[in-house]
Formats: sequence, C-alpha cells, structure tokens
Amino acid sequence: MNGKYEDYTGTVGDLGSGQPVEMLSYSRVSSIFWNAFANEMEKQHGALPAESVLVMKSKCTRWMLDGMEGQIERCAARMVKQEGADYLNSARGQ
Repeated sequence: MNGKYEDYTGTVGDLGSGQPVEMLSYSRVSSIFWNAFANEMEKQHGALPAESVLVMKSKCTRWMLDGMEGQIERCAARMVKQEGADYLNSARGQ
C-alpha cells in the first residue's frame, strides 16, 4: 500500500428508504482487503502478483463475494455491536 488513499462516492441499494443512497467507498479498507487476498493467494497457492490480479478481477471472485452475503452481514452486525452507539452519537453531534 502506498499510503495515498481516496474515497469514492457510489450508489448503493435503497437501504429500505425506497431511494438510492450515495455512499463512500473507502479505498484504504479496499486496499487492505485486496492486499490480504493477494498475500493469501501467494501463501496458499503460490500465485504471483500478476496472477492474483487476474483472479481478483475475474467474475469468479465477484461470485465468491456475492456468495459471502451472510458473512458480510455478520461482519457489519459485529461492527455495529462493538462501536455502533459511538458512531451514532458522533453522527448526531453528541
């Protein structure tokens, strides 16, 4: 990671509001995830960096992430359980 991160705005689902919600995509978190993915590809399967990039950009990886919906939801629930009250109070200016 080069230490230069940018956040990108994109549209996510309606989150129950009936309207699309614009949300930031945090490049630092994404970089951590994809670097860990590439490192594990190398450790577990001997993949070269260029090979890991091919896998990361493939539809197979997209399908794998789509199939992890439950795990991603549990990660979000754990995050909210640990820090949610503080996040909410901060958003409310308290």
